[in-house]
Amino acid sequence: MRVAPLFSLTIEVRPRDAEPLGGLLMELGAGAVEERPGARRSSLVVYGAARRELWALAARARSVLAGVQVPASAGRIARAPAFDWQAALESQLKPRVLTPRLRVEPLASASAPRPRAVIALKPGLAFGDGSHPTTRLAARAVERLCLRKPGLRVLDVGTGSGVLSFVAAKSGASAVLGVETNAAVLAHARKNARENPVDCPLLFRARPPRDAAFDLVVANLEPRVLVAEARRIASAARGASWLVVTGFLVSQDGMVGAAFEGQGFSLESRTSAQGWRLFTLIPAKLCYGGSPLRR
Repeated sequence: MRVAPLFSLTIEVRPRDAEPLGGLLMELGAGAVEERPGARRSSLVVYGAARRELWALAARARSVLAGVQVPASAGRIARAPAFDWQAALESQLKPRVLTPRLRVEPLASASAPRPRAVIALKPGLAFGDGSHPTTRLAARAVERLCLRKPGLRVLDVGTGSGVLSFVAAKSGASAVLGVETNAAVLAHARKNARENPVDCPLLFRARPPRDAAFDLVVANLEPRVLVAEARRIASAARGASWLVVTGFLVSQDGMVGAAFEGQGFSLESRTSAQGWRLFTLIPAKLCYGGSPLRR
């Protein structure tokens, strides 16, 4: 699939930082990241249709990495030649172990009919293919809680590719709703849903119904969005047993924790991987004397 000339964002990093920063860019919305290794510096190249999209991506990355010492150039944007976008996307999506029970496979290589343990994803502009630590942290938390208490009604905020919704649906949830405000990404999640039939109702919408009630809410979002949307996310989880939030670094614990503590949630547990953090929170009504009730 050939498209009109695009723009490219190039960020120079230390070779040892290339893989984690490439994963970060993917998690923040890059459809594909090309790594060009070098002896002293490696280059990460992201392609986009407009300069403003790439500058916005670079700004989101800087927001996530605020206060973290990761030597990298500010980035430069140039016009790129005609580019095979779909081929680049497909080259980035590899079979991956997502949780102890589930794995992600590219749709093109996933067997049909697919085993229940496989989540087949079609490459696209949505992120959430299991390559980033926060996706794996969130997937394992969702799987653990759904298996712990079968029949949960699950809300996946900022669903992206839909992968966390599929994890919930394949782990005993009774109903799952993935919400996504980006229309193109929402359409992509729905395409993935057609390739991953599940045993419970699974819907993807732009926003949850006002009267909807959930038992588990998960949000894997960049930290500035988690903080800005803490009130809305907390409102959706007010009657839930658990609220799971991730997408931020260990060094950003205080900022994110304060935002949700201010909404009446308390920490049940925290996990981390490769410097990234996940909080499992519970509403204040499930706490006694400042400590979470054990269920």
